[in-house]
Amino acid sequence: MSHSGHVPAFAFYGDDFTGASAHLDAYRMAGLRTLLYLRTPDEAQLARHLPGLDAIGIAGVARSLPASAMEAEVRPAFELFRRLGCRAVQYKVCSTFDSAPDLGSIGRMMELGRLVFGPSPIPIVAACPDAGRWTAFGQHFAEAKGEAVRLDRHPTMAHHPATPMDEADLRLHLARQTDLPVSLIDWRWLRAGPEALRARWDALAGSAAAGIVMDALEEADLDRAAALIWDLSAAAPVLAVAAQGLAGALGRHAAALGLGGPAAAEPAIAPVDRLLVLSGSASPQTAAQIRAAEAAGWKAIRLDLPALMDLTPEAAAGPLEAALAEALQSAPGAVAYTALGPDDPAIPAAREAAARRGIPPEELVRRTGDLFGALVTRLAGGLGLRRAVLAGGDTSSRAMRAIDAYALRILGFSRAAGARISGLVSDDPRMDGLQLLLKAGQTGSDDVFLRVRSLEGWS
Repeated sequence: MSHSGHVPAFAFYGDDFTGASAHLDAYRMAGLRTLLYLRTPDEAQLARHLPGLDAIGIAGVARSLPASAMEAEVRPAFELFRRLGCRAVQYKVCSTFDSAPDLGSIGRMMELGRLVFGPSPIPIVAACPDAGRWTAFGQHFAEAKGEAVRLDRHPTMAHHPATPMDEADLRLHLARQTDLPVSLIDWRWLRAGPEALRARWDALAGSAAAGIVMDALEEADLDRAAALIWDLSAAAPVLAVAAQGLAGALGRHAAALGLGGPAAAEPAIAPVDRLLVLSGSASPQTAAQIRAAEAAGWKAIRLDLPALMDLTPEAAAGPLEAALAEALQSAPGAVAYTALGPDDPAIPAAREAAARRGIPPEELVRRTGDLFGALVTRLAGGLGLRRAVLAGGDTSSRAMRAIDAYALRILGFSRAAGARISGLVSDDPRMDGLQLLLKAGQTGSDDVFLRVRSLEGWS
């Protein structure tokens, strides 16, 4: 091929854009050279970047798709990774395992993965201990107000508007999405030593397990899982279902083996005088962040979704562009949002209005995301905007598909803010280098938007 024969050892498809950027950054923080494509790349886009990469990702929208539409979205990425010969491939999922039988089905993607990569068992690693996500005896937990809470009792995830988690046992959760048999390697096997762990894996593989959930209570458990997966990938590519915790562990394992190439110099980032935030999130954490921005003197504009449903994204963007441009001229930042928290009455009102018009929920997400993409593009071209925030996993993913760019690089990370800044790679000079923060609904400190503007505490 035209990329001089170099193949990145690691590859992943991200089921939403915000999580995909976190997954990519886990590799970057381990010292690997990385790039995230915003759709399956063509040969020219591969040739331009692949020789200098250790890990590549493709950001997608599978989490917001009905199960029937997921194969067309994901299969090209899987087949590319298989054709390239990447050793460790991941279907990246959210660390809270957001999925349902008919929406963002992880089970359906396991079935597809076995068609492309073969019948070997699929490791399932959802835990990210550093981010407050743990798996113990197959039960998944997430932090809430400093406490480890089982997912089916979590104040946000148990009541998620699209994919409520009413089952914390990942095996039982997946059993609703696929008939594939799923087994478990609990933390005791992970800590029994490499030989015992491999023997347990081989025994489960021999018993026809199609997927194997792997516990993790601390980062060292992820390191043990990563070492096993790397060992398995010496014989054939391994497909895993995983959150960013496994990416970090694989990156650390690769760095310890000296597998990464020389790192390229990263562009410098600096404070900006104005920041645009577009939020399609209904999480309570994003609501707190919007209120913190308002308290700091930012302009906040609530989007009237029912009124926008009868307009194309381009038509809807016109008056909103003017309102946001005026706000950005008179305030340090502007926020346009669809809801303030999960109990906002705007949510059922939008659903009822969509139902009256025959618009399914996933179409409403697409329209909102397309509107956000149009607003970013217009303001980057007309106002010279150089940094923006897209909040909410599903709408951010759709917005990124509407922006004229084909890849992004991670430029900086703030642990205090719980967020990262990326730079777009585009053939359009207006969009090339535009800095974006893709923020999942539940992540980030209350003052994250202020930090993104000032770059306080970023590296």
